[in-house]
Amino acid sequence: MPYHRCPECGLTVQSTAGRFVARSCPRCSVPLEGTDQISPREPAPAAISRRFRAEPRAAHAARRALETLRRELDGAQFHTAALLTTELVANAVQHADRGSDGEVRLEAALIDDHIRISVGDDGSGFVPVARAPGEPIDCHGGLHRIDALADRWGVVAEPQTLVWFELERAVSTQTTGTVATRHETSATY
Repeated sequence: MPYHRCPECGLTVQSTAGRFVARSCPRCSVPLEGTDQISPREPAPAAISRRFRAEPRAAHAARRALETLRRELDGAQFHTAALLTTELVANAVQHADRGSDGEVRLEAALIDDHIRISVGDDGSGFVPVARAPGEPIDCHGGLHRIDALADRWGVVAEPQTLVWFELERAVSTQTTGTVATRHETSATY
């Protein structure tokens, strides 16, 4: 629904039925023109909770679901969150004990200075294992990317598998001396 803001007094007037009928501000009588039209910003959701069938297209659907948080993150943060979410969902689809009715769960929450995203499935859990020297680069690739790009991450194996990560949100262009907490294991993934 469009609104019009008076350029003189700042009064905001709602358009009725998608068209503006008043030609002047009801408070100060200044003429209102089409250039004074504004669109209110819808409040962005602070959290996402979605379930997907455990099938290959779930990764794309999860990435699309994150779009609702795009305005709350800078471009690089959003793309990192989308990449890591895609990795986790693809891993959940590939490794979960899914059967015909398996599902993948996505939870994302904006929490003050960071975003936390978790992906769960019906798998029996796992313990993260570092990539051994000489193993192919695609071995444990998703966990390697998460370890390299997330500020914090972890795995909860019971009662169902859940992998989570957190990214600090950029509050300003100036940074203070913060130290990122890494996953407890210091091995390379």
